[in-house]
Amino acid sequence: MRLEGINIVHSIRTPEIKDTDKRLKEASAEFVAILVGMIFKKMEESIPRSDLLKETNEEKWFREMLIDEYSKYAARDNFSQLTNMVYNSLKGSLGKALDTSLEKEMLKLKGNLYSTVPHR
Repeated sequence: MRLEGINIVHSIRTPEIKDTDKRLKEASAEFVAILVGMIFKKMEESIPRSDLLKETNEEKWFREMLIDEYSKYAARDNFSQLTNMVYNSLKGSLGKALDTSLEKEMLKLKGNLYSTVPHR
């Protein structure tokens, strides 16, 4: 009876953990892309500009979008180790929180199992 309860809790948590893990990977990659994008934008701002040719708003908009795409590409391919480090760090924090909540559910389930067993 007790093992059935443990299997029930595990089967409830497994899809949640897989979905959370996938979202955590995506969030880590997005965080690194934003960080790299900020670096690229600062680098681009350091380029001296001339007043000889005026830059239009469309050119500024295009350059910003191009930098964003470059940063996503760089985060995915060139900064994959940094993305993995962020992911592992967040996963460790999240894992501790999930373990704590799982322990609480197990204690509740354990209490419910003992309360349903007739006392002799």
